[in-house]
Amino acid sequence: MFGFRDKQKTVSQEDLDMIRIKAEAMDSTNDKLFLMEDLHKHIRVIEAELERYEGKDIDEEETKERDKLLLLRQDAKDIRQQILDYKIPPQRFGLFIKYPKDYEG
Repeated sequence: MFGFRDKQKTVSQEDLDMIRIKAEAMDSTNDKLFLMEDLHKHIRVIEAELERYEGKDIDEEETKERDKLLLLRQDAKDIRQQILDYKIPPQRFGLFIKYPKDYEG
C-alpha cells in the first residue's frame, strides 16, 4: 500500500504452518480473504528471493537455500489450494455448552 513493498524479507516454514493452522479454523469468507492475502504476501517474498538465484552460477550453499525456497513455494501453493477448496460451514445460531465426557448432570 502507498508504494511500500512487503517489509518481511524472508519466509520460514513456521510462517506457512501458522497460515495452514488458521486455515483449518476459517468460518467466514472474510477469514478466507484475510488468509489468502497473507499467503500471497509470503508467496511474493519467496518469488523475490528466488529471482536472486536466476541466471547466475550458484555455489553449494546457495543451491541449498534455493532448494529450500522451492519447497516453501510448493508448500505455499498447497496451502493456497487448501484455502480455495475449503467450504465455509453454514452459520449455526443457538446456545452451545461444552461439558466433560460422561457427564450426567
